[in-house]
Amino acid sequence: MGMPRGPEWGHFKVLKQNKTGTSKVVCLHGDHEFWGGASRMGYYFLGNNKETGGLQLCKPKNEDEKQKVAKLVKQLRQLEAEALALSSRCNT
Repeated sequence: MGMPRGPEWGHFKVLKQNKTGTSKVVCLHGDHEFWGGASRMGYYFLGNNKETGGLQLCKPKNEDEKQKVAKLVKQLRQLEAEALALSSRCNT
């Protein structure tokens, strides 16, 4: 059994999957398509271009979608903070 999928997966529709398991996805909020996995999906919402080879930031299609993305970004930032705190405790 693999790791559970993070919250970012619920904001994409998987269009294809290649032999290595990388998925072609489309964002449910902005209709942008790209190849990637959970990390790239998270960066797509958080805007970390260095990690994604210049993947554009999500551009929600309307105000309702913008609010959903804002809620997800808050959740992803919280998960990042928890992971960083756990990592620092493990390294001491």
